[in-house]
Amino acid sequence: MKSADFSKFIGGATPTFTAVLSALDGTRLINGQWLTDNPLNATTTHPQKLIMSGSSVNLWAWWGNPIQGGDYVTTIKNYSAVPEPGMVGLLGASVLGLAFARRRKAVAA
Repeated sequence: MKSADFSKFIGGATPTFTAVLSALDGTRLINGQWLTDNPLNATTTHPQKLIMSGSSVNLWAWWGNPIQGGDYVTTIKNYSAVPEPGMVGLLGASVLGLAFARRRKAVAA
């Protein structure tokens, strides 16, 4: 999936977000058959979108050629909070600082 709208995504436990997709790659299993997306009318009346609202996620697209399926809707039942990359770096730097401080004490003694 590609969209310039992803730069506006702020995340959170229950995000509300819509992104019009400029590209959608991959396959989906419908009735035992693997189908790729069908970009029919994607630039006019049926743009492909990723829509997130609370715990619901909707991949708004057509699948198969000829079209065999539509939207893919799922629900996020639970999630795990993940620290921001900057916070992980700060934690790593502090652990490294503590290690150097202990090493200095050991060398001085």
